[in-house]
Amino acid sequence: MEEKKKINQVRFEELRSKGFPKGCLDHCYLDGIIIEKLPEEFQISHSRLSECWIQKFSADSLKLSNCVLADCILQGLSIDEMKIMDGTMDGTLLSGNTVGKMDFTGMSMRHSSMRDCAIESLVMEDTALDGMYFFRTQPKYLRGEESMRVTLGGATEEEVENYRRCVKGEIIPPKKEFKTLGDNICRKG
Repeated sequence: MEEKKKINQVRFEELRSKGFPKGCLDHCYLDGIIIEKLPEEFQISHSRLSECWIQKFSADSLKLSNCVLADCILQGLSIDEMKIMDGTMDGTLLSGNTVGKMDFTGMSMRHSSMRDCAIESLVMEDTALDGMYFFRTQPKYLRGEESMRVTLGGATEEEVENYRRCVKGEIIPPKKEFKTLGDNICRKG
């Protein structure tokens, strides 16, 4: 197993001053970094982000693939398409973000939460949720609900069922009711 390059705040700022060369944050260990600007379209893969703050910027696309996010905060972001896929999220907070399409395909999300986020479309295909909570975050569209694995490690079956209800109640969009023409016609009795 290859050792990951260690990136601290000073090294991160050096890479930013160089315009973030392609792949510069792949296969890295990012520790305690405050990220307040990335290019409009940016990707990080096979890296570990520990105690990082990704905050307060806008972008077209941010993709974190096969990454571990441990004790991170993602807040105040405005991103058209955010993909956090095929990795692990543990102890991480997503708060106050506005995202067009958010894709968590293949993620294992533990002891984390998403709150006060505006999301147009949420993809949860093959996602494992264990103690992942959602507050005031209901997407307009949800895909992958059938393949989500919603568990609560060490809990009783009743606690797990309650947790599932809470999660689904927060992220499953309400069913839209469509009125037919007949509903609008006044009938004489």
